[in-house]
Amino acid sequence: MVNVSWNDAVAFCNWLSKSEGLAEYYRLGDGKVEIAGGKGFRLPSEAEWEYACRAGTTTRYNSGDDPAGLVRVGNVWDSSTEEAFPSSANRLSGSDGYPFTSPVGRYRSNGFGLYDMHGNAFEWCEDWYGSDYYGQSPSRDPRGPSSGSSRVVRSSSWFHQASSCRSAHRAGSEPSVRYNNGGFRVLCRLESIRQSLNAWKGHADFANSSEIQRSILKRFRLSRANGQHSTENNQKPAP
Repeated sequence: MVNVSWNDAVAFCNWLSKSEGLAEYYRLGDGKVEIAGGKGFRLPSEAEWEYACRAGTTTRYNSGDDPAGLVRVGNVWDSSTEEAFPSSANRLSGSDGYPFTSPVGRYRSNGFGLYDMHGNAFEWCEDWYGSDYYGQSPSRDPRGPSSGSSRVVRSSSWFHQASSCRSAHRAGSEPSVRYNNGGFRVLCRLESIRQSLNAWKGHADFANSSEIQRSILKRFRLSRANGQHSTENNQKPAP
């Protein structure tokens, strides 16, 4: 899913938590987002995201230091992008097979079994963005600045060159903005995941995780159409 703002992402987390019978992690209202602390789904912190991306590696990318290896683990700016952008410069010489977004899980996973940590769509994180935050942050489980105007975005996308695909690359963006190459992933406590999976065991498509994802997204879109989900009205179109 792309073309979603940070506000959309946290609203989805709460919707998914409620759908799965879990206490909502966020408290939404009056244009504000606060931490309610429930055991439901949420966005990863920036530190959690990088830990998950690296999967124990210390190299430039979780696939190693060589940018050429990125086409095996993610959908990035390469020769396939040239189909849509003939004048593209600084592209990788290999091809991942997709000039735009690709289906989830088409490339090799990292050491934690996570897919698309490099490329395809950059991902919103929970933290406020601070360019110099890590010069003074706690050394253990940093949660970002207490306030700000931009939220953290990590990873990279099909439109990003190798230098922006590094595990350590970070940026920020206004939480109301949507991008056609930006999305998110969610996380949840292990015990809550077990509870949610137990609820899915009776589902006809339980053996097919892709079908479960499509079913969840279909339900979310229907709830938006029925007015059960709302975000700010002043959101900007994707660039």
